Amino acid sequence: MKGEAALEAGDARGALSSFEAALAEGDDARARDGRNRALSTLIDRALSEAAAARTSGRWIVAATALADAQTFSDAGAGHATRVTIEREALANAVAPFIREPLALGQALESEARLSTVKPALERAHLESLLSDLEKEIRSVGARRCAVLSPLARTPWLARFMAGYCVHFKASATPVPPMPERRSSIALRVDALKARPQLQPALERALIQGLQRSPWYEAKAAGAIPVQVNGSIESERSAEPINAFVEWTESETYPTTETVTENYTETYSATENRPYQRMYTENESYTYSCGSGTRYQTCTGYRTVTRYRTEYRMETVMKTRPATRQVTKTVYKTRPVARRFDYPATHVKTRNAGVLTLALALPATTAPLSVQVKDEANTEDLEHQATHAPAKLTPHVAVVVDAVGFEDRMLTALQQKVRVALEAAWVTSLCPGDETPESAARCVVSQSAPSAAWLPLERFTGERAEQLRLLEVP
Repeated sequence: MKGEAALEAGDARGALSSFEAALAEGDDARARDGRNRALSTLIDRALSEAAAARTSGRWIVAATALADAQTFSDAGAGHATRVTIEREALANAVAPFIREPLALGQALESEARLSTVKPALERAHLESLLSDLEKEIRSVGARRCAVLSPLARTPWLARFMAGYCVHFKASATPVPPMPERRSSIALRVDALKARPQLQPALERALIQGLQRSPWYEAKAAGAIPVQVNGSIESERSAEPINAFVEWTESETYPTTETVTENYTETYSATENRPYQRMYTENESYTYSCGSGTRYQTCTGYRTVTRYRTEYRMETVMKTRPATRQVTKTVYKTRPVARRFDYPATHVKTRNAGVLTLALALPATTAPLSVQVKDEANTEDLEHQATHAPAKLTPHVAVVVDAVGFEDRMLTALQQKVRVALEAAWVTSLCPGDETPESAARCVVSQSAPSAAWLPLERFTGERAEQLRLLEVP
């Protein structure tokens, strides 16, 4: 049986599959016994692997092997007590590893350890342990919140600790708007040569750029003054022209060719051919003659017909392969150039623009200057002609018009403003010698230097890797 061969080769999983496939076709004592032996081998291996991984602190491997052992036990391997004992041993071993940071008040570190092994522990049916650990971590985090929040007396640090407290579902002191943040912009146009519709679109683009930067807070008071000057000019011309399209078609034409043709040729030949010639001759024979008591042998004579082979020359007709030159009509193809003329309009656009912004940011000495330049010169044909052989259909000119060019300029400006605001936050609000307050303000930027997290590590007792994951309001 295939399963027994796999079991002998050490492939217990393959053997189990073979035995179960055999049992699916019909009850068989030999297959049942083989399945039990395969399950017994598999659960022994899984429990041994779980114990070895537990001893070396490989919690995910241990929990995964324990989950496999439970599966084999439920499938009929038995040994439920051994599985329970190993589950308890794993729980007693992994719990101190997860609780270890709690002794130092590092609830986030303990939570990070738990999240790493949680899926594996769930598969190993350690939900009760997970629930207890999560409660302990929340409790320690809430206590740290209660201790640290009163010490966070400055705005940005208080805001940061509010995020820490909310993370552990602890009550946090309401945080007022941050002094360096603004909720909108105050746009002032100095000199802008453009369509009248540009100003509201420009204001919307700048607000979106602000909202994606560290300087924005919806409930903050005040606006960031922005001065803008520049120009966006667009021209469009349309000139009627006679256009044409060329293509190549395949044309079929007849022609005559002399070709060599194979055929079968008939010819006469003389052959010396055999035939049977009849002749007669006399032959003697014996027979019994006499009567009564006197018998004797008598000899008689008779004429018989016989045949003999003779040869004579004959003319016969034969065939043989031959070739001949024949002229025939054949059909060939050749490329033929075609052309179709049609009326069209040659559309040209010329677009050029430059926008210069000056943003007066809070807590900065000099305005932030942002400039974007762009130009686009495009042209295309527009027509209503249709011609199937040339695959020609009506076409609307695809060119960059005034509205499209303005959108392109504003998109580039929005992106440039966002990047400039991000850089300005780090440059202006990330001093080299960080205090917990300045650090809490600095790390709002995604570009904040790693060193900015060190004061927050010291203040909270947590590692920067976990502090970065907090969602701060």
